[in-house]
Amino acid sequence: MCLTGWGRVKRLRCGRQKSLKKLRKKLAILLAFVEQRPAYQVAQEHGVSYPVVTRVFRTIRELLYHQCELEGKRLSGDIEIDEAYFGGRRKGQARPGS
Repeated sequence: MCLTGWGRVKRLRCGRQKSLKKLRKKLAILLAFVEQRPAYQVAQEHGVSYPVVTRVFRTIRELLYHQCELEGKRLSGDIEIDEAYFGGRRKGQARPGS
C-alpha cells in the first residue's frame, strides 16, 4: 500500500484506493477491542454507531474462535466469559400459551 496525495491509500497489486480516514477508524476500533473497552464508549469516541462497533467486535470474536478451532486448541481449566454474545434470540415473538 502507498499513500496518494488525496488522503487515500492505494493498493499496489490492483490499484484500488481506500480512504485513509476509514482505515484509521477501523484500526482504532480494533485497538479498542484489544484494550477491552466497552463498545458504547468506542462508538461515542469515534463517531460510529453502536451497532457497527458491536458487529465488528462480534466478527473479531468469531474469527478468533475459528482460528482456535483450526489450530486444534481446546480451552481447559476455569473459563470466564464476560460480555461475549454469540448467536441471538428472537425478540418480540408471541409464545404459545402466554
